[in-house]
Amino acid sequence: MSQTPQVWLDCQYYQEAGCLRLNWDYLVGRFPTGMIDAMFGVFADIVRRLASPTGTQILQQDQIVQLPEEQRARRAEANRTARSWSEMPLAWYLARAAQRWPQNVALGVDEQVLTYQELVGRANALAQVLRGEPGRIAIRLGKSVEQIVATLACLLAGRSYVPLDIEQPQWVFRRA
Repeated sequence: MSQTPQVWLDCQYYQEAGCLRLNWDYLVGRFPTGMIDAMFGVFADIVRRLASPTGTQILQQDQIVQLPEEQRARRAEANRTARSWSEMPLAWYLARAAQRWPQNVALGVDEQVLTYQELVGRANALAQVLRGEPGRIAIRLGKSVEQIVATLACLLAGRSYVPLDIEQPQWVFRRA
């Protein structure tokens, strides 16, 4: 029994009668039925392969562990998400939402809240200015309502934008 508090899974190993003994101590009920047995079986197999005379070759492999077929099938099914998407740009959907639900909350950052009408109105006003500017638009704002308005304005204006990290020193941007 492990004495490690607040750990769901504890890997223990020790030597006994010249053999390496492996044990996993785990919290019952934290893992789906059969998961621990499957994981331990794979773990023990890897340790056995590593301990063999050619064990270091395992470290040269791209994929040491193959998922069991059942898990591969489940993963493939979960990732089968292909569907047809509308060709309409994000800005179109926001403009449509502003028409349908103008007073509904579209955005909230900290204490600042904008309705769809306010968000699209502010973005449209900035988009008008951006349409007259040449080149890409640099957006150097922290996570804020203003950052989202600026990004949406670029989309509405049909402009490309470059998000810049506000943590970078100013001289980095002068150089670029």
